[in-house]
Amino acid sequence: MKAKNGRELPVLLNGVRKKRGKETFIDCIFIEMSKRIEYEKEMLNARKKLEELNKAKDLAHEALKALHEELAGKQEKLIELNLALESQAYTDGLTGVGNRRSFQESLAASIAAFDRLQIPFSLVMLDIDYFKRINDTFGHPVGDEILKKLARAIQEQSREIDVVARYGGEEFAVILPDADRTGSGLAAERYRRTIEQMDWGECQVTISLGVATIREGDTSESMIQNADQALYASKSGGRNRVTHAEG
Repeated sequence: MKAKNGRELPVLLNGVRKKRGKETFIDCIFIEMSKRIEYEKEMLNARKKLEELNKAKDLAHEALKALHEELAGKQEKLIELNLALESQAYTDGLTGVGNRRSFQESLAASIAAFDRLQIPFSLVMLDIDYFKRINDTFGHPVGDEILKKLARAIQEQSREIDVVARYGGEEFAVILPDADRTGSGLAAERYRRTIEQMDWGECQVTISLGVATIREGDTSESMIQNADQALYASKSGGRNRVTHAEG
């Protein structure tokens, strides 16, 4: 489902057919995926407590204990499945980093933290130079492998608190919490240098980067626009370089 603010919301839908008089109705209930997982965790905890109590009983209750353990195992598998489904909703299927949806939610949260607590952060937008030429020359399978390898390299060069996401196509975004202009510039240069120095086989792969640091009054849209304009400046300036939005 989609909320009023445009955010996609994974839900579970249950329906039951009922008759009221001569008419047939289907009663439906929608439950947020995250709520369902919370309910299942609570159920699992209750089951485990019950199992602990059953351990103190005599052998006549062993069959009941085994039944509870089997139920708990199935419950755990269901929770793992739901968690996997929720994770997929926020992960780019090709590269394994965050997708555009997870990036947008993380960016909104970072701006909210800055507005409330004045916690700074910077946004890096980057894409592969001449990626269309690579695809046309070596084929899309090679292009896909380059995207996956680049995503891994950026992730390895990032801190645990950084948010790495595929923004679209060959463009990636990195949110750098608690990073000012100097810190974000060093991080972006580290990304650029790492990609330039990697072994890409027959391909020559470099990236261009644009950086924007949060300022009073910035929104998600203005941050992305500022970083994109800086990225465009890097492209126009010869590619394989870092440009900060403040010049």
